[in-house]
Amino acid sequence: MKPIILSLFLVVFLNGCGGGGNANQSTGETTFYHEEIATQKAQLDSRDTDGSQAVITEQMLIKRGNFSFQTGDVDKKHAEILELVTKYQAYVSNDNSYISHDRKTYNTEIRLPKQFFDAFVNDLSQGVSHFDHKEVGVEDVTEEYVDINARLKTKKELEARYLELLSKAKTVSEMLEIEKQIGELQADIESIEGRLKYITQQVQFSTLNLSYYEKTSVGNRFGQQFLNGFKNGWNNFIWFFVGLVNIWPFIILFGLFIYFFAKWLRRKRRNQS
Repeated sequence: MKPIILSLFLVVFLNGCGGGGNANQSTGETTFYHEEIATQKAQLDSRDTDGSQAVITEQMLIKRGNFSFQTGDVDKKHAEILELVTKYQAYVSNDNSYISHDRKTYNTEIRLPKQFFDAFVNDLSQGVSHFDHKEVGVEDVTEEYVDINARLKTKKELEARYLELLSKAKTVSEMLEIEKQIGELQADIESIEGRLKYITQQVQFSTLNLSYYEKTSVGNRFGQQFLNGFKNGWNNFIWFFVGLVNIWPFIILFGLFIYFFAKWLRRKRRNQS
């Protein structure tokens, strides 16, 4: 009797051990994916600090210039600058003018290919006897550019690994976890690519800020304002008659009303007398 009871006990024990192994199988696979994701992140963090993976053959320099000067004819100088913009394949990003008490000023911001910066400045300086302000600054962004390239390469490699893990995922929870990591990674990649594009544009096109002016005498400005006032008065006089022509029927009706009202008023006074 005892051997039979012992055999039954062993069968139940072995079945219990086998069932427990099957129950823990999916948990073990999920744990594996979590550990794999953590490993990939650790590799990303360690590689992000290593900028030596990206190789660049030349310095990345952002060049900016600020110039201020007086000219004899500011409108003519403005036209010459626009011709230089066309000549050197540049473009005007901002352009405005204003008149103060004794001068007329133009402020022009120009973006031009970096290889034409010096030639543009040389042509601009022709006919300028003195610069009130002349400044050329250069910012070296080589280190930042290399670092961003390295980070972008690493994150794209990690994205490929995550996509590979996603193809091997067996449960919904595994897929959701990996897709979450991929979404965060793609957002980082877009941000890095945007910064990289901005730096590249700043390097390829230099910025030139120009402020140039022409001094005008107060007497000349008074005479010009007087002449402008006379022209405006004449124009207003002309437009007054144009307005009258547009409402001539109403003028006739109003005249007839005044005529008959005055006639009626005279007749009334005559009868009273």
